[in-house]
Amino acid sequence: LELLRRGMEPEAVVETVLANDPNPRPERWSIEGRQFSVMDANGRVATHTGPRASEWAGHRIGRHVSA
Repeated sequence: LELLRRGMEPEAVVETVLANDPNPRPERWSIEGRQFSVMDANGRVATHTGPRASEWAGHRIGRHVSA
């Protein structure tokens, strides 16, 4: 939220979060298994689905929506 407050766009927030993730327990929940979305107050959305999120994982995004 702080990054959005500073005016960063959702895609840049996703990139920043991934670049700065310390990946503290890769044996249990690696960065490759992360899945999250960022939406700003204007409805702009960016999503990350890691390649090891689950057996089946994906996402759909649109203005004001992320699933």
